[in-house]
Amino acid sequence: AAAAEAREARREERVKAKRLQRTKQRGVTRSVVHAQKRLDEMAMLHLRAAVDALLVQERKSRVHVMQAEVAGFNAIEARYLRENPTARLHVEERRDRGEIERQQDEARVKLLVVGVEPSARHRGVEIREMAARRAIQSDYFVE
Repeated sequence: AAAAEAREARREERVKAKRLQRTKQRGVTRSVVHAQKRLDEMAMLHLRAAVDALLVQERKSRVHVMQAEVAGFNAIEARYLRENPTARLHVEERRDRGEIERQQDEARVKLLVVGVEPSARHRGVEIREMAARRAIQSDYFVE
């Protein structure tokens, strides 16, 4: 009877130890999974913030590029008018014809300049200058 009782006690202890170990393991796994989840959430937040920042920056730079293009066009136009006296005459005639029409023409030319294909951006200024020159020659100064 004593031997059977001892065997029973040992078995119960083994079962208890096993149960304890299992709960410990489960706790560790659970906490590891939880920690991983938190890390993932943080990473996602950081990523989202980074993407937002990039988008804002890109929007700003796009505006700067457009402003630069318009400024560049104005500079090209000014240089062209300085170099070509006949062109200046044409522009003055157009000015006489009406301020509104001239503004519309300018807006159209600027749109042509700004509307240069984005894929051509790396070729940058030359293309914009070409576009501006083409626009000036075809639109403003028909001789």
